[in-house]
Amino acid sequence: RGSVGRRERLRRRQREHFVGRRGELAVFEANLRRDPGADDYEFVFHVRGQAGVGKSTLVRRWRGQAEERGALCVLLADEMPGPVAVMTAIARDLSRQGAELREFDKRLETYWQRRREAESAALPGVDGEG
Repeated sequence: RGSVGRRERLRRRQREHFVGRRGELAVFEANLRRDPGADDYEFVFHVRGQAGVGKSTLVRRWRGQAEERGALCVLLADEMPGPVAVMTAIARDLSRQGAELREFDKRLETYWQRRREAESAALPGVDGEG
């Protein structure tokens, strides 16, 4: 029990002493209060910059704000190898948050199946030929 109490106190202290990103937090919070159908609603927030300036902490705080309001929030790294990887990562993150993506999952499985078939057909020697 004592360990949990200390951990929670540490989290609170870190939240209270989060410096230099209050503007970004306020913009994100204001956006969460908007109607997603509004013209000025932002669906994507992109963060970039030098290492060690608090980007990871900021996006974790944004995710926390979204969770507090019951909104879904996806975090992606810049190093994604292509659109299918991006869509897959988004779907996994949304699924972990309880979103049901049955149709997407079916289409993604169809994509991978057809891709494997196309790659197999392109390989010489498969099916006893070549």
